[in-house]
Amino acid sequence: MSFSEFMLSRIQKGLSENREFSYKLSEQADRIIVWLVGFSIASIALTISNEVIIKTISNSLPTIIVIFSCTTVILGILYRIFKYLSQLIENHILINFNAVIDVYKNPHDIPSIPPYKNLDGTESCEKLRKYLKEDFKIEVANIEDKDFSPEQKKGNQESLSTLYSKTAENYSAHFENEKDIVKKVLMSNLGYSQKEVDGIFEPVKPKINIQKIYRRSLFLSSILFLLTTFVFLSGFAVFLWKYLE
Repeated sequence: MSFSEFMLSRIQKGLSENREFSYKLSEQADRIIVWLVGFSIASIALTISNEVIIKTISNSLPTIIVIFSCTTVILGILYRIFKYLSQLIENHILINFNAVIDVYKNPHDIPSIPPYKNLDGTESCEKLRKYLKEDFKIEVANIEDKDFSPEQKKGNQESLSTLYSKTAENYSAHFENEKDIVKKVLMSNLGYSQKEVDGIFEPVKPKINIQKIYRRSLFLSSILFLLTTFVFLSGFAVFLWKYLE
């Protein structure tokens, strides 16, 4: 195992394990947010229906409860939006990353992809026979050409060169046909656009940095979680202070 394969395999394993741990933390955070938002909505409803009674404690208390409760609800919803966005992007990133690592770790499973060697016409017959065997598994018997005339030797060399070029063209055409089959299946069954399927075989650097969006969404969701809990606790503290005042 090479150093790069070792490191990438460990990174892949670490990301997988970290993802499971991250999802457990996310589930716990979601439960807290759901409870806080639910309690805040109930507080708004009870405050509106019992405004007169609450004003006996403090005239400003109903407004305070509604403001803090509405803020908690808004922040909690924003938290879920950014958390969902970050998980959606994370899933996309990891799918692509795992696909790249699998290809890297199993290069022998990848079909031969043209183009092959570009001949310049100066290759010897021996070298051409070697190329045919290496690239296409075609074995051409070695012909003793010591008694050949220069024209015959050149004709033999041109024949081998033509065989190699024609075989390469056939392989290339077959490979392009295979790509077209995959593209048609993706477009007809999964709804991919032409641009999307072309990008699978000829990837280009995206104009939008999806990794940066992921990091920012994750950061914002964490901040929103803290803000939601802080606002809720602050509202509860103000209510308690007004009640005891």
